[in-house]
Amino acid sequence: MIQEDQLREVIYNTLEWTWKPHGCRTSKRTDYLHKELEDAVLQLTSTKLGLGYSYVHEDKVPTANDGTFKIDILASDSRGDLAYLVKFIGSSYNKNRHNYANTQIGEALRFLSHDLEQRKVCSLNILPLRLPYFYKGPNCKVEKLNKCDISYVHDLLKESVSRRVHSADLFFEVDETVLEAKTRTELRKRLEECGPQAIRIVNYGEFINEVEKSLSA
Repeated sequence: MIQEDQLREVIYNTLEWTWKPHGCRTSKRTDYLHKELEDAVLQLTSTKLGLGYSYVHEDKVPTANDGTFKIDILASDSRGDLAYLVKFIGSSYNKNRHNYANTQIGEALRFLSHDLEQRKVCSLNILPLRLPYFYKGPNCKVEKLNKCDISYVHDLLKESVSRRVHSADLFFEVDETVLEAKTRTELRKRLEECGPQAIRIVNYGEFINEVEKSLSA
């Protein structure tokens, strides 16, 4: 499937960037990821559904109490705005998993705090099932993903809010020959030697279904 192969290459390229020292903080990585997600997932899926969204990246929108919030990918049509909040995890997730969960909840509600009837939100989370964590400088080990389940939050929200909150988690595996590396440098070298074939998407169909729900809602 062309769309899935394209998405796998996006994951590979973003992961290679992520594993560089300070790679997560470069705007080039973020800009690339958002543009490719729009092209490889959102544009193709919305076209398949016959929906005419327009997209902008890193757009500031108003929130409650005269605040503003920069949205990763903002999709708009005649019904209003759909905010895609993107998180790509490449390493050291488990020790920060509660912070990621808090951020996902907080960002979604912050976006919906203004002009609720014209807004909806979808968290796009891209995560490896086994991933490195770095310690003592360049050294790394492997940990199994332990993702927080925040589905209970929907039960605490008013129906008028909860129906506007969506999430789509894309899980992938990294080839074990890559994860056998003992340092960050070796990790990147092994990834580059394997190329995009080092990445296997686990739940592509389920992920696209959740994206379709967010676009159609």
